[in-house]
Amino acid sequence: MRRIGQRGDPALVEMLDWPRRKDAKIRKRFARFLTKGGGLPGVITEASYVKYREGAAVALFLRNLPPDVEQTLERTFTQQVLIAGLAASPQIRKRAAKVLASH
Repeated sequence: MRRIGQRGDPALVEMLDWPRRKDAKIRKRFARFLTKGGGLPGVITEASYVKYREGAAVALFLRNLPPDVEQTLERTFTQQVLIAGLAASPQIRKRAAKVLASH
């Protein structure tokens, strides 16, 4: 995803940069917010290239989601707030690493 974000095909970059077209706050805050999701029942995955001051590649995998949570995420894209936070904030990355290490 990083390679695409840095020097990928312009048409592909345009297609994957849809969060910035959808949301003015994201457009203002990020130079790039490329994301591609996928999923199976109970699983949501996203691979993203988010450029905030420095580029960062973020892959988020959520599994064993209750159906109502999965439907909410598919409708609201709230998980992208976490992706943006992980890309933009060393403190959020450290906190996430600590929480994940404890499980």
